[in-house]
Amino acid sequence: MIKRCLTTLLLAVLFSVILPLNAGADGIVEPNNDFYIRNKNMCVDLGRSFCANGEGGYVFLKTAPDAKEEGLRINNGLMLYIVYTYNENGELWGFSSRPAGWVPMEQLLLPYDHISFEEDYGEEFYRYNGSVDLYGDIVFWTWPGSGVIHQIYRNADWRDYQGTWNNKGIREIYAYKDNEGREWIRHWYADKTSVWVCLSDAYSVDIPPFNLAPEPGLWQPGDEHLRLRGGLPLPVLVIILVAALSIVTAVLIRVFWKKKN
Repeated sequence: MIKRCLTTLLLAVLFSVILPLNAGADGIVEPNNDFYIRNKNMCVDLGRSFCANGEGGYVFLKTAPDAKEEGLRINNGLMLYIVYTYNENGELWGFSSRPAGWVPMEQLLLPYDHISFEEDYGEEFYRYNGSVDLYGDIVFWTWPGSGVIHQIYRNADWRDYQGTWNNKGIREIYAYKDNEGREWIRHWYADKTSVWVCLSDAYSVDIPPFNLAPEPGLWQPGDEHLRLRGGLPLPVLVIILVAALSIVTAVLIRVFWKKKN
């Protein structure tokens, strides 16, 4: 009886530890890459587009940071979407999903994007509590003043914009006012890309640019990317946990058995 209870306890503890390790980012399709699968607990989410910038005029996408084969060759200037980063003994590598492979982050340049704009002007954002009454062809800009139209939303109906997004769980709508007094609101896509609508002139495609993107530059990683990730690759960690819990169970069974006798 005691042995059966301890076995049940062992399995419960084991699954409570393993299941969180196997749970990926909420709703994100994980890459079918052996190195990532083995080291997923040591990878950090990124989700930004970069352009290749290797010394020889190209970069190579490897199957793993420690792979000997160079892999697929990507010419400089082509875009790569980096989903995760991995710290390989102090060198940051990024996993590209389109096309798939690992590349040193120092061989990539980061174009100015909606995240860059938020980093530069986020302190000027404020919660928008007004109503939105727009109907027709609404112009989505990559960010206020970019001069780049992301999309023209044809026949859009935003007469209850705030109520619609509150129902989807997005309760905070942020706005920004430029130097000319135009008011903009931020709109999120399902893939967490944000675009902006100029409430002051929502249908115009002729808003003059006032915040053009600078030239692509080197990415400045945050502390979460620079830290050497703690722990071991997932399969190794599971084996160690199983072994440790088995030893503890055996010791407990021996102790209870002695007490019973």
